[in-house]
Amino acid sequence: MSTDNSGSRVGLGFRTREWPTGDFDEQLVDFRHDRRWDPRMEHFADRHHLPDAQAIADVAAYISRLDVRLASGEGSGDLLGLGAASYARLCRGCHGAVGQGEARGAVPRLAGQHYEYLRRQIFDAVDGRRPNFSQSHIRLLARLDHGGIDSIADYLSRLGSEDGHTGAGNRLANFPPK
Repeated sequence: MSTDNSGSRVGLGFRTREWPTGDFDEQLVDFRHDRRWDPRMEHFADRHHLPDAQAIADVAAYISRLDVRLASGEGSGDLLGLGAASYARLCRGCHGAVGQGEARGAVPRLAGQHYEYLRRQIFDAVDGRRPNFSQSHIRLLARLDHGGIDSIADYLSRLGSEDGHTGAGNRLANFPPK
């Protein structure tokens, strides 16, 4: 994970700042207990590095205060219309109109996440590599073909942050093309 909270441009890291601190605590615990898989995160979430609940809380609080300095990785931009329509139909009800998520409902923010990270998470969920996803969520995501997944990931990666967390702004200012 990068030290500025921006994640990885190749989809290996997530933008940790997009999660409420409480949810990041839960994510670290999920990595520790094999409910979420990523070798790097499992390594850093193990008991050797984070020996107790206070250490996890401290790391989560620290990460939530980091600024994001890099724009997120994006897709080709070829299927943004499909991505916007698919997101509105399948995802908006839970993740919000602009992908902002819901802290109280533990629904993660998707706007401004890295394109490759979003793609990987969707594919991992559909392939059964995200055991913390509900079956209803997996069935919903399984409706998407590769183009649908790519389009939603690209659309979300270009959404800016309403509260300045991504630092990238809204990269959909010229969408749809006029």
